[in-house]
Amino acid sequence: MKGFRDGNNRRSGLTLIELMVVVAIIGILAAIGTVTIQAYANKAKVQNACSEIASIQIKVRAFQTLNGLLPDSLSDIDGGNVADPWGNQYRYTNFANTEKTEWRKDRNLHPINTDYDLWSMGRDGKTHKTLTAKVSHDDIIRASDGSYVGIAEDY
Repeated sequence: MKGFRDGNNRRSGLTLIELMVVVAIIGILAAIGTVTIQAYANKAKVQNACSEIASIQIKVRAFQTLNGLLPDSLSDIDGGNVADPWGNQYRYTNFANTEKTEWRKDRNLHPINTDYDLWSMGRDGKTHKTLTAKVSHDDIIRASDGSYVGIAEDY
């Protein structure tokens, strides 16, 4: 037997070029799928960080209610070892212990909070005190004294 032949006495099957086209299409679809999955995974991590910041914020308020002052660090509320979805520790600054020049600021250089600051450094693990700095764009922040929790770039 020298190969399969169809009704017109021709060989049937895929040529090398047809096979390469199929493999290329599969590769393109896989690449698109990978990018989409990564985008969904990052979105889930952002939502998780927002939820954790909201939870930590509740613990900070409870501490303040019980003690009459804000905690000096997250360790005071058993939140000192809590890592964000990217494996970095959440950041907290009690403004009573910090110079106003060190407070994080928005694009108009106004402090984003008046009581304390709480944030995640986001996917890149880097941050800056001004939200306009590129390394701060992916930070997950608490702003407007807790009225906003989300991505710094969207604030």
